[in-house]
Amino acid sequence: MKIEKKAIRLGAVAAGVSSVGSLLKANAVDSNIMASAKAILVIACAHSRAALDSKNLQVKQNDTMATYEKVRTISKELAMTLEGQGYSALAIPPFLPMDMSDGKYGMVGSVDLRRAAVEAGIGSYGKSGLVLVRGLGPRVRLGAVITSAPLNPTKKRFKSLCPPKCQICLSGCPGNALLGKGKVDKRACGRVIFQFGLRGMIKFIGEMIEASAEKKAELLKSYPFRELWQTLASGNYYFCFECQALCPIGLHSPVD
Repeated sequence: MKIEKKAIRLGAVAAGVSSVGSLLKANAVDSNIMASAKAILVIACAHSRAALDSKNLQVKQNDTMATYEKVRTISKELAMTLEGQGYSALAIPPFLPMDMSDGKYGMVGSVDLRRAAVEAGIGSYGKSGLVLVRGLGPRVRLGAVITSAPLNPTKKRFKSLCPPKCQICLSGCPGNALLGKGKVDKRACGRVIFQFGLRGMIKFIGEMIEASAEKKAELLKSYPFRELWQTLASGNYYFCFECQALCPIGLHSPVD
């Protein structure tokens, strides 16, 4: 069985292969991951459309965690399959852990999964900068397996699925972070989506240091502290899903 077909059988909605060489040329992969790497198998797993459409934030967050866990599980299974065939293979973290060292700050993954997905032909870039998959739009989470196996690269999709005149995600972004043509103001995006992630924690601790004893007691009972605790407990720090939920691709039909 081709490894891409096994990915689909395990529950991925799309799978494809890119050469490591093409990603190295684009600085889209850490060359230190595996010296013998030849190919990257990229997979996509689907969000629940109803979850992303829900007005309940916790439902969206739960679906995100579940989707990432599915990506993680499938990637691990595929890596072990390739190792069982005598090749080196390892699964790339789809979310956390990430390199938090100076210069990276958890903002740069070991593989640019969006670039890898486009190179592997499983989707195209949208105006939001997210990868659009046929029938699902951006309602997916991505994962990858790097391997020494000589997998044949799949055909890259050159035509974008994004309607040329559509501006829905750009106009609907709460942080005004989407600049068009796939460009994103990461700081503006981060202020909304990661408000209770690392930057939120730094801000909260800074306020605690400067606060009076009475104010410290108030802060420990505040909403921001409860969300920071929940972020640490759950491992989720996404607080915005609008660019995924608003995209019209895949909303009305399983196949666009």
